[in-house]
Amino acid sequence: MPEIATRAGDYARFQQQNINRINTGKALDTTQGQLTSGQKSLAYSDDPNNLTEVFNIKTELNKITQYKNNINKVDGRLEVAETSLNTILGIMQEFRSNLARIVQPGNKDDAFQAFCNNCLQGMADALNAVDSEKNNVFGGTMWQGTVVDLSALPTPGLGSNPTTAYYKGDQGQNIVHINDNNNMDYTFRADDPAIAEVFYALKIGATTTPDYDESGPNMQKLRQALNAINQATEDVPAMLARVGTIRKNLSVTLTNHTTIEDNLKVLDVTLTEVDPVEAWILLMNLKAQLEMNVAATAQSAELTKTTLNALMKS
Repeated sequence: MPEIATRAGDYARFQQQNINRINTGKALDTTQGQLTSGQKSLAYSDDPNNLTEVFNIKTELNKITQYKNNINKVDGRLEVAETSLNTILGIMQEFRSNLARIVQPGNKDDAFQAFCNNCLQGMADALNAVDSEKNNVFGGTMWQGTVVDLSALPTPGLGSNPTTAYYKGDQGQNIVHINDNNNMDYTFRADDPAIAEVFYALKIGATTTPDYDESGPNMQKLRQALNAINQATEDVPAMLARVGTIRKNLSVTLTNHTTIEDNLKVLDVTLTEVDPVEAWILLMNLKAQLEMNVAATAQSAELTKTTLNALMKS
């Protein structure tokens, strides 16, 4: 009876050793695959414990990529807006200086009206600016077409107010999604009151001849223009400052996204990519283990065979 138990135990050991050999072979194949691919898991099913975390990381990285693309696109548009507003400021400063001189007796300038018309065209060109995708920057959500049409700008009368008749864009707001919790308004339109003030002043200058009759309509209109450009000198820089503030906020948000992205990429590598040194050491150990398993299985098989032969003869 003990002899039969021992022989049954030998066969059981053979079966277990065979299972161990098969499992070691599978582990060896997996490790070889990891060294070849550089990935810990050749499929999600290889490592189900990390499936949810890896999936969430990939999803978050995709969102961050979209947010960064949004920010870079908007910042490019704002860079165009900033350049245009700086151009307008330069036009304003030169016009204001010339107008302040013109309204003084004895400072006749026959080229002043032509100068004002050139300034109007410069304003229109700056406000009809487009971004890298050829979309209007100052037209609200009207992406194509002329934003500023000087032919629609009326000649101001005495006591009139600035108008936006020149504006051919729409009233749309420009909004960008910059992270999970924030939408940023970056709207800058050519019908802004500050811009209308500049057009109003320039149009007066382009259509009014100084006659130095302080009680007459011409000089009064030119002083209206001076008042308007003085007000615009405060209002347009405020627009430019807002552009700068938005661009700074976008830059901070972009930096935050990049930091999070870098951390997620490191975590993703930790979860999905194999350490080649560790994998090589494991491969060598598994090969040695497999050789031992094969040898042990062969030995058990031979022992089982001998035992069975003995039983058949008895």
